[in-house]
Amino acid sequence: MVAIQTRAITDDERKRLKKYAFPNPLSGWLSDKLASSPKSIPATRREYRRDYERGVVEALEIEAVAFGTGEEWNDEGPIYFIDLGENKILWLCGQWLFDPTVVDKRILDLTDTEENSWPKRFTVERALESGLVFRIFGGSEELIRSTNLVQHKDIYYLGDSRVFEGTFLSLESDLARAAENFHSWASKQ
Repeated sequence: MVAIQTRAITDDERKRLKKYAFPNPLSGWLSDKLASSPKSIPATRREYRRDYERGVVEALEIEAVAFGTGEEWNDEGPIYFIDLGENKILWLCGQWLFDPTVVDKRILDLTDTEENSWPKRFTVERALESGLVFRIFGGSEELIRSTNLVQHKDIYYLGDSRVFEGTFLSLESDLARAAENFHSWASKQ
């Protein structure tokens, strides 16, 4: 279950978003190159710029139905799949998931002691289109254990965060469909 609210972006969040919205030419070129890979769907400069110009943060207040992990293929950091119910999956991925300035230290402490687990209730504050995560907080003491491990061969890189249609019963095929839909959408932009 997820409840969605929006609020105005703070100056610090805008500053963080700006470096992705207006990268140096080499970083921008690399970002575009990654976006063209069939197994990679990072946020585009266009998405970061729209988030920067819009100036709105999306707060997802989540009560998770299930939690799963993905097998890393390099050193991209943890890969989490959170079943939101109502045929929606939240993807979270990156080294930033270890950063106490982004993820509430209490959540980090809880998940450190209970490996392969995540709070049942928490809030994610993120940019609407790019999925850049500003903060995860409010984790409940109640944890859910990972019930699913997606093999790296079945994973498409979706950036920091993305919500896509799917369930844990068909996660791998839903993930592939989300990637296909994104590439189809991006080619029309």
